[in-house]
Amino acid sequence: MPDYPLQNLFFDFEEEEVLAIRKQAKKLVTDGKTIMKVSAAGNEAEKQFTLPVAQVLMECRAALKHIDPAKYGKRVKRTYASFRRQYPYS
Repeated sequence: MPDYPLQNLFFDFEEEEVLAIRKQAKKLVTDGKTIMKVSAAGNEAEKQFTLPVAQVLMECRAALKHIDPAKYGKRVKRTYASFRRQYPYS
């Protein structure tokens, strides 16, 4: 899973709008149109969407959980700790 911090981009959107965005992102993934590359006569052009599709899907999931936690599940916040010591004289 990519390491994108959630930016809460869709928290002000209505549920129907977020579902429409999620549907479009899923369609892009299933159609394989997330990145397009064209080569013609030695020239190359590459088009990429403004946000990576993985980030759009994660933002949609977070927004839906924010809009209706009973229907889409509560947002889970995880904390990780590392107690690995690094001794200077090992």
